[in-house]
Amino acid sequence: MGALPGPCRVRRQAADVEAFPVMIPEEIRSGLLQHHGLTQVHPLAAGMSGAELYGCQGPRRLVLRRWPSGTKLDRVALVHRVISQAQKHCPLLPEYQRGRAGETVVVDARGGLWELVDWMPGEPLSYAATRNQVAAGAGAIAAVHRALRIQGQSEQPVAAVRDRQVRIGALDAALPRAVATDPPRQLPSELADTVVRAAAWLRTHWAMVSTSHSRRLEAVGRQPRLAHYVLRDVHREHVLFRQGQPSGIIDFDALRVDSPATDLARWTGSFAAYWQDPDGTIEAVVAGYGDQEPLFNRQPQAELRTLLRALIDSAGWISLANWVVWLVVEGRQFPDWGRVDERLKRLLEQIRCTL
Repeated sequence: MGALPGPCRVRRQAADVEAFPVMIPEEIRSGLLQHHGLTQVHPLAAGMSGAELYGCQGPRRLVLRRWPSGTKLDRVALVHRVISQAQKHCPLLPEYQRGRAGETVVVDARGGLWELVDWMPGEPLSYAATRNQVAAGAGAIAAVHRALRIQGQSEQPVAAVRDRQVRIGALDAALPRAVATDPPRQLPSELADTVVRAAAWLRTHWAMVSTSHSRRLEAVGRQPRLAHYVLRDVHREHVLFRQGQPSGIIDFDALRVDSPATDLARWTGSFAAYWQDPDGTIEAVVAGYGDQEPLFNRQPQAELRTLLRALIDSAGWISLANWVVWLVVEGRQFPDWGRVDERLKRLLEQIRCTL
């Protein structure tokens, strides 16, 4: 579904094709929207993945989502199959709605892939959430993992460790050009200034942190660990809360088999609490997770904490370097430059805590 804002405030209207935004193809209007009796559809703020989101009003509140361009149908089908099976055991997950032909993925004339899913109530925690709140979110992630683990588990090295090692190697090659090049002129001035600051930090520190994080990852990456389907991008905006309790989890684009620690690292590192008190926050998160998933407690706890810190700390530097390469070398475009600037500034704050 992507990171959604709060519940949409819309007035119910009679079913009418004019109630649907013109950018929604006709086959999606008839095959999904009208099929479910939806009366009003309006665009929602999406993330930076390239997906499109629409809030839908009708007999039920639903969300229409177009997957990012270039996504393969078999990939979406896999995600739907895995999440649909898990949803039977975990009400925190949304249910995919079926089209006229019984399918959960509808393909438009241009090959766009669309899905219609439950609206999950609630709001994300703030960046300044307490450790107890972050721990509660970890408990929700554990509930999802328990439902995913039913579909099979194994032991293997942590895939996220290898991914980071490979990306660090690629950035070692790409960054010299990126940090020596001025930001593109089309960037807003404030974002361009932030990119310059980020490049300066990377120019000064990357060689050192690349070596140190590569060593830390190598030290934690050899041992086989519990692995099953996990979400892999379950950050602050993807776990929703209502009345202080987790109420839903959204966005499953990155789903694949990996260690549960990959999700815990992504979640924990998206809050200020970790960067202010890494050890205390990890202790709270591991406890909150273990309360819901006892199998996790059988792993050596000291090794688990070391793994989480290595994953989180390296991700901060890799993310900052990625953004500079994307903006300066690759010239990527994003729908909301303000959010990009906010993301870069937050990463700059976070990486200072790792030096």
